[in-house]
Amino acid sequence: MIRTTPFHPRTSALNETGLWQHWSGHLAVTRYQASDKFEYFAVRNSAGVFDTSPLYKYRISGPDAARFLEGMLARDIRTCPPGHAQYTTWLDDRGFVLEDGVIQH
Repeated sequence: MIRTTPFHPRTSALNETGLWQHWSGHLAVTRYQASDKFEYFAVRNSAGVFDTSPLYKYRISGPDAARFLEGMLARDIRTCPPGHAQYTTWLDDRGFVLEDGVIQH
């Protein structure tokens, strides 16, 4: 079943092209306008925002959570104050990048 995100009413109103795609079980805008130059220049010159609701979220908790993550993350989660977030990459057993994303402490 395809779901909409909490931001669907807003993204739907801005979707001039009517183009949608399936992303992790959610309906997501493919492109807001016929030309992508406006989005391109917004990101280059000011800010770009998109709905990341379909991205996977994991909750890792407990007394050994930081130690567990030591072998998986390229950054040390202990340097991130509680309530803050940092960008990092997830690594495999050989140290190769599997994914990237934001982790919140």
